[in-house]
Formats: sequence, structure tokens, C-alpha cells
Amino acid sequence: MKKILLVSALLLVCLSIFMSVPLYSCSVPVFRYALERWQPSPYEIVIFYEKSLSANDKLLIKMLNEHEAGEKANITVRPVDITLEMDDDTSSIWKSVKQEKLPVMAVFYPFLSFGGELSRSEIPAAWYSGLTEKNIKLVLDSPVRRELARQMLKGVSVVWLLIESGDKNKDAAAEKALLTESARLEKSIKLPEPVETDYLYLDKLKLKLSLSVMKVSRTDPNEILLIKSLLNSSKEMKNIKEPVAFPVFGKGRVFYPLAGMNIKPEKIQKTVEFLAGPCACTIKEQNPGMDLLMSIKWGSLITSTLSIDKELPPLKGLAGFVDIKQNQTMEVKHDVEKNRKVTHSVKTNYLLRNVIMLLLVLIFTALAWYVYYNKNK
Repeated sequence: MKKILLVSALLLVCLSIFMSVPLYSCSVPVFRYALERWQPSPYEIVIFYEKSLSANDKLLIKMLNEHEAGEKANITVRPVDITLEMDDDTSSIWKSVKQEKLPVMAVFYPFLSFGGELSRSEIPAAWYSGLTEKNIKLVLDSPVRRELARQMLKGVSVVWLLIESGDKNKDAAAEKALLTESARLEKSIKLPEPVETDYLYLDKLKLKLSLSVMKVSRTDPNEILLIKSLLNSSKEMKNIKEPVAFPVFGKGRVFYPLAGMNIKPEKIQKTVEFLAGPCACTIKEQNPGMDLLMSIKWGSLITSTLSIDKELPPLKGLAGFVDIKQNQTMEVKHDVEKNRKVTHSVKTNYLLRNVIMLLLVLIFTALAWYVYYNKNK
């Protein structure tokens, strides 16, 4: 009898814990959940220098620091004097840098990438170069990355970013496969049935599957950081000379790429079905993929009432950076307040349920103890 009561009590406690966990993702497609809730992981920009920095170098580092402090880009900045003692991680980074002239700006991936958690010594730098204003601009923003953000914020679910091989026939075949299959999938794939409280910002009636294709040349000088960060993301990817298609979604999240002969209908469909399906795992790091380095203040642009064309114009060259207005309209404030009320209502319901479950556990435990005590007495 004692064992039965104890096991029953334990099961009830486990049940109460399970019931207290809200499953926010039940009806939200992966691409939308990522846009609303997953924050891009920061790239680490390490500035290696020897003993001292010039006044100009300090100004350039200040420019990077301002982007980090203002959350204008998903970066962290760390100056390192190579004459001082380094920890093992930093020493591994420095040894991997093959540029003699200092200061050197090395851009490293977030710890979490396609294959899970990696140490700095296991992956190469996404890119490294001299510390110049031009190179900083190349790191922080580019026309293709700006357009990727614009499309996703305007409702495109997944952007297939095709890095061309340079072989016109292969590139044309890959583009055709992506365009043809995307058009078919937009009509054939049905999104999960929406539940209003699952969404933070979007009017659920406006949600639809929208796919697009963008091309970028491997030799585009404005996109060197983007191309290097994608093609250096694994040893296998670095050696591929075929066209490579990267599915980009959310806040610049990249899913497993398709390369060469794998850019075919069944592979494209499998990728889109996953990204358009319900987000079963709400923790970003437990989902495969990597984040792009982007200078976008996503939080103020996700709401559907903002004009993306006005707030995030196309980037024509390297002169401009993202400058998002801080003052939002009353309409946006109203929507945000409405969403807060919905979220508060959901949390209140969960709180009430948890209180009831706790009371049941306490009552059951007290009853079990009473029976056991009287029996032994």
C-alpha cells in the first residue's frame, strides 16, 4: 500500500509539472515562430593588435561597439593585445588567423552552428581582414542581406538564397528547380490551423506560405562576408564548387543547404514542409541551423503595421547602415498593447491551472500520509 501511494503521488507531481509547461508552438509554423521569438546569436568580432591602437583604429572599434551596444547588429566585439597572455580559446583563434599585418579583424561564428555546440578551435573564422572602415561596412551590412530581411519582414516565409557556382548551365538549372518547385509548394502545402493565442504580432488571417529565390555571385565584392560565412560554415561546404541553395527564414536563420544535384523537387519539398510545419521544439538551439550576421533591429519591424519599405529601404551600396526610427505610431503601440493583453491572458490561464494542480497534489499527498500514518499506528 505504501509503495502504491508513493508512486501515485510521484506520478501526480510529474503530471503537474508537465501540465505547467505551456506549448506555445502548437499551431505556429517554424518560419513564423522563428521570426517572432528566436533571437539571432551573436558573431564575435575579435580585433587583434600589438601593444597599442592608433586613434583611427579606436574610432573604428567604437563604431563596432555602438552597433553592439545599440543592438543594431548581432555581434560582440573584443579587442585582444597579442603581447599579453591569452586563454586557450583566444589563443586558438589567433593561431587560425593567417594575416600578418595588424590590427586584424576576425569574425567568428556563434558557438552554436549546424552541428551543435562547437569550440572556436573546431571551426574557421567566417572571415578576417584588416581593420578598416570599408571592411567594417562589409561585415555589418550588404545589399543582399538587407533584401533578405526586407522580404522576410514583408511576409516571405522562406527565401532560397542561391550562391552561384559560376557555371551558367548549372546555375540556371538550380534556379529553375527552386522557382518551379516553390510555385508548386505555395499552392499545395497547407499551414497548421492557427490558434490566436499562439501568435505575438501577426493577424493569423494574413499568414500564408510565400517562397522566393535570390541569387548571389560568389565573386560579388559587396557580399564577401555573407558568402564566406555561409561557405565556411563547415569543412564540407567550403570545398563545394556546385551551386548551393540556402533556405533563409525567421530573423536570418539558415537551415540545411542543398548543393548541386540535391537541388531537386523532393529535397526542396522536404525542407519547405519542415519550415512550414508546426514548431515542435520552441528552443532555437535545439533546432538545426545557423544565424546570419545582420544589422537589423528586428523587434521594431516585426509588427505588420510598420512600412518595411520606408523603415528598411534597399541598400544600394556600402555607404549606408540600417537606421530604424525609434518613434512608433499609435497604431503600432495599440497592437503591441493588444498582444500584451493576449499574452497576459494566456499566462493567467496557465497560472490558474498550476494553482489547481498544486492544490490537488497537496491534498493527495496529505491523504496518502494520513492513510499510511493510521495504518502503522
